Amino acid sequence: MFLYLLTDMVYIIVELYANEGYTISSSVEQMFIKLATISSKDTSSDNGAVVFLKVIFKLLQGDKMKNVIAVVWDFDKTLIDGYMQDPLFEEYHINSAQFWVEVNALPEKYKKLGVEVNKDTVYLNYLIQYAHEHDLSDLNNEKLKGYGKKLNFYPGAIELIRYLNNDILKNHSDLDKEHPKQYSEYGIKVENYVVSTGIKKIIEGSELAPLLEHYWGCELIDSDMIDKNAGQSMIADVGYTIDNTTKTRALFEINKGIPQDPDLEVNAKIPEDMRRVKFKNMIYIADGPSDIPAFSLINKNGGSTFAIYPKGNQKAFQQVEQLREDGRINMFAEADYRERTTAYMWITNKVLEIANRICNEERAHDSQTTKDSIGCHFDSHKNEEITKPSHIIPGYLIGQSGSVFTKKQRG
Repeated sequence: MFLYLLTDMVYIIVELYANEGYTISSSVEQMFIKLATISSKDTSSDNGAVVFLKVIFKLLQGDKMKNVIAVVWDFDKTLIDGYMQDPLFEEYHINSAQFWVEVNALPEKYKKLGVEVNKDTVYLNYLIQYAHEHDLSDLNNEKLKGYGKKLNFYPGAIELIRYLNNDILKNHSDLDKEHPKQYSEYGIKVENYVVSTGIKKIIEGSELAPLLEHYWGCELIDSDMIDKNAGQSMIADVGYTIDNTTKTRALFEINKGIPQDPDLEVNAKIPEDMRRVKFKNMIYIADGPSDIPAFSLINKNGGSTFAIYPKGNQKAFQQVEQLREDGRINMFAEADYRERTTAYMWITNKVLEIANRICNEERAHDSQTTKDSIGCHFDSHKNEEITKPSHIIPGYLIGQSGSVFTKKQRG
């Protein structure tokens, strides 16, 4: 009985939604049918029906949520000058250059022993080993978080991200007098993300963290998390890793809206038009060749790519210039994000360019919608009039020819 009432409710919601000028695609209709079928098989409880209703509302909201512009940042040498581990090395008097030489030698060392290691994340194992061998007994996650406050961000980086979050669309919403952009009306918003092979706890402790919609990084496990009787809390094991290849997984997570709904699986099949952030609405910013997998994914799907190099660093300049010549990136600039710099102007211009394109697409969609008959519903029922019941009786719509679902489809 609850399922019958539920499907009637869905019918009304969909009709109201359509009358507001939205279009429900055939792929969404098929998802309705599939979900209804699955839910109707759950005769032991109402759980299936409740899940069904939850998904329906998510799908209906999806049409507006597709207008998110995501600015995705690498971290080390992109937002900060150097590596995020530098404050740690400084406190414990570790020779950072020597540390990284030793880390970079590990893949070859273990290969000779018949073991392959991930060259992007093996530094985590070495850091743990180093901490235990040199009695860095107070080096734990809380200590790592504290290093976030000591990071040296490039000029203007924090201010630019804050501006992108809060002001850029407000400040430019009325530039086009003939066709106001209506950014807020079309649900257009900017979100910033960080995807890093560095340590997540350090990012968490930085002034940047509250400005981010979400961020990815490697995570370590403290000894007292493993054994409550350990007697001390220090880094003891690797919990989660992200490397330069699996950064693309994070991009798919942004694409599908997983940070906002962790219950979704990254491999879940979601129609392109129902994904929260389209790839073409993403801007990926990083510092060099190690980010080629992410650059390639964004470029392939119509997004925008930008590279950064430290001022005066000839080698880094040559690397990003080669990326540009190879078609890996759209543009590059010195690592200075203050107003009127190349980086600032390119990034802000690209955000507005994407926002304006979205507005044009939405206006075209609205124009097309007004030409369609309001009495027609869904892509596959364009010649069939909706039969609107005079009052609502649980299960009544199952027998109506104009219902979203046929009796067979709805159980």
